[in-house]
Amino acid sequence: MMLAAKPLGTVATRRSSAAVARPSLSRRALRTKALLGPDGTPGAGPTGKKDKKFISRDEEPDQYWSSKGEAAGENPMKDPLALIGVLAILFPFIFVLVAIATGAIDVSVYR
Repeated sequence: MMLAAKPLGTVATRRSSAAVARPSLSRRALRTKALLGPDGTPGAGPTGKKDKKFISRDEEPDQYWSSKGEAAGENPMKDPLALIGVLAILFPFIFVLVAIATGAIDVSVYR
């Protein structure tokens, strides 16, 4: 086995330290920190109490509800538009099943 030598015109240059990625810098860039409060629980602010206040259905202004039924917490499937949407999604599948059952689509060629 013979090793090939470099041609005489080739000069090996040394890379500067800025061009070489340092592993310690790359590890430092990927480090994440957990935002914990003074008691060690997540979400707690610097004062130790939760900064985010959750509001109930009674406290929320009326302008944020799209309908009276939504504000009252009724079943959304009582809305006829919701039923039309569900049927529109299911219709192509039902149509293909009926077509296969009646023989309009021959599935024996795929076996």
